[in-house]
Amino acid sequence: MKIATIGVHVLDTHVIGIESIPDGSDGQLVETIRVSPAGTAGGTAVILSRLGAEVVSYGAVGADPIATTLLALLEAEGVDVSGLVVKPDTRPRRR
Repeated sequence: MKIATIGVHVLDTHVIGIESIPDGSDGQLVETIRVSPAGTAGGTAVILSRLGAEVVSYGAVGADPIATTLLALLEAEGVDVSGLVVKPDTRPRRR
């Protein structure tokens, strides 16, 4: 089955091992920090690929290390990223 996903592609950050949210600017040690492809198109593309579909994803990403990591993770999951446009004038947005 061939499927195209179109839309938002982001890199989610998962912090594992937090017992509570620190007050103010206090820090807290964590066990693990992981990143994964997400967004309405990126996350969907990964799940569909894991289910055995042939997936090509369409959208735009910035020209920065975050986007480079995102593209590599999508490709590692078997997602065809040839439909993703790298826009050098686009800055990453923080959620």
